[in-house]
Amino acid sequence: MRVLYFFATLIFAFAIISFSAVANAQEASSPKPFMVEADYAIFRSNGGKRPYLEIAYGIRRDALVYTASSADSAIADLMMRVNIAKGDSLWVADMWRTPDKIAVADTARGQRIVNVLRYPIHSGTHRVKLFARDLRGAAKSDSVVMAIAHEAIVPEALAMSDIELASSIKPVRSENGSPNDVFCKQSMRVIPNPSAIFGAEQPMLYYYLEIYNLRQNVSGSSYRTKCYLAGAGGAPLSSPRPREQTKPMMEASVEVGALNVSAVPSGTYFLHFDLLDAEGKSLQSARKKVFVYNPQLQAAPAAAVQSIPVQVFAGLSDEEVANEVGYVKYFYDKAETEIAKKLAHAPARREFLAQFWSRYSREKNMPWQELRTVYLQAVALANDNFSSMTIKGWRTDRGRVYLIYGKPDDIERFPYSNENKPYEIWTYNGIEGGVDFIFADQTGLREYRLLHSTKLGEIKNEDWRDLIAGQ
Repeated sequence: MRVLYFFATLIFAFAIISFSAVANAQEASSPKPFMVEADYAIFRSNGGKRPYLEIAYGIRRDALVYTASSADSAIADLMMRVNIAKGDSLWVADMWRTPDKIAVADTARGQRIVNVLRYPIHSGTHRVKLFARDLRGAAKSDSVVMAIAHEAIVPEALAMSDIELASSIKPVRSENGSPNDVFCKQSMRVIPNPSAIFGAEQPMLYYYLEIYNLRQNVSGSSYRTKCYLAGAGGAPLSSPRPREQTKPMMEASVEVGALNVSAVPSGTYFLHFDLLDAEGKSLQSARKKVFVYNPQLQAAPAAAVQSIPVQVFAGLSDEEVANEVGYVKYFYDKAETEIAKKLAHAPARREFLAQFWSRYSREKNMPWQELRTVYLQAVALANDNFSSMTIKGWRTDRGRVYLIYGKPDDIERFPYSNENKPYEIWTYNGIEGGVDFIFADQTGLREYRLLHSTKLGEIKNEDWRDLIAGQ
């Protein structure tokens, strides 16, 4: 299986994103020319009791091969596939073929084929892979993988859906859609923007979300909402102005709106949505990472990096401090490597962590809070996915590679057979012109060890296939 990750949609709320991907996201650049772009949001149906997963995807027409079908039209031919797995169980496996016929005049750069898929979802961590193959473009293919964590719902509790980003939202009318239109929900026609890129080509940032069980959980005759765009530090931008509303109380609500980002410098931002009671007390909140590309404007200044007071780590237990010192060992500089060997007590470890995150955030030119939060989330993901019977995921070879280099662009998984033991090949296209890591479970205990890599500085063994030969 070939897997290509588009970090921009991996979204942050929702979505669990890798440490290195977030670091790269701080660099404002033009939209990436991937063929497939995808995003997701979780909503509820049946009166807010049953969750379902909505996958929005876009296929860039300028990445496809169109051939003439008539004097004024052209056609592309796509094979699509979606797999959804929970743990080792594959519970959705859909595949379909779809042509895309357009007028020759409509083949302008930047247009997309956009669609929405919906599936019921259960609590837990899921792995979604959306795959596309251009059948007319020398079998060119691309795919997106998203890790989705969904908690069990409390049917009567106050809750909000994820934020869905959109390029257009209009009321459903006969001229712009019908209730059977895949883009229609709750009397609105929502055209998603799975790239999460707004700005010069898409100046209006539309958003859609749903709120459930308002009346039974919020007192008073009204409630308030606030939606705003913020930088990495969380402070609202002065332009566009935050959108604040007071609304009459109801059982459930559909929240839609738009912010004009035409005057926002290129960069990475977060769209925040806050639900408040009538007095302004915060009840629920959600946020979504967005990318603004306005090449005509000066780029947004880099976020200021602050030194971290040791008191920040005072609330951690001695065990948590010791664990975190271990988690970050892959990024020690030479001096930190020697210092870490001599740390014997929690106070010294707290001081060490304050100095490490101060130094590392300056190196990455990122706010330390975001850098640390995302990295610890990546550690948790490594523990969930790569742990063996005896080793925590972050300490395994797969965990180490994941934490250092981020999510691979491609993964090929080979299960046990008479010819070979289980093994995986991870490919990173953006490192040294493309590198591979080969991991294998030689013991049958799900302990995948790194046998060979083409990455400079990593273990090399050109005869690695001999080590996985079946018995």
